[in-house]
Amino acid sequence: MTGHLHPPERKLLNDTILEIKPTLCLECGTWAGGGSTFSIVSGLHANNKGILHTFEVNKGLHNMAVKTYQTEVPEMLPFIKLYLEDFYDGVILRDFQNVDFCFFDGPEDSEYSMKIL
Repeated sequence: MTGHLHPPERKLLNDTILEIKPTLCLECGTWAGGGSTFSIVSGLHANNKGILHTFEVNKGLHNMAVKTYQTEVPEMLPFIKLYLEDFYDGVILRDFQNVDFCFFDGPEDSEYSMKIL
């Protein structure tokens, strides 16, 4: 799958999910869904538990990710929720409780990053 992470980075994410076995994961920046997103969801699928809530603001990239998961890896759909929405707004709106894992792969914008913290 298309993504920006290098293989060792993908492996680290996947291994982390396999080890900590999170139930609620958040991700800022889905992109096309093939890098960090796929690595996280693959681990959740292997664990047979947990869900990743991933947020993307670019409609074209979001649609690409949705299509990829629906057509190429539909077995992973129970472990992912893809939002076409800003991460900060989406997380605040939903008031997620007991987050086990968060991956911030969003914009290269220090002000936005500080807003999240």
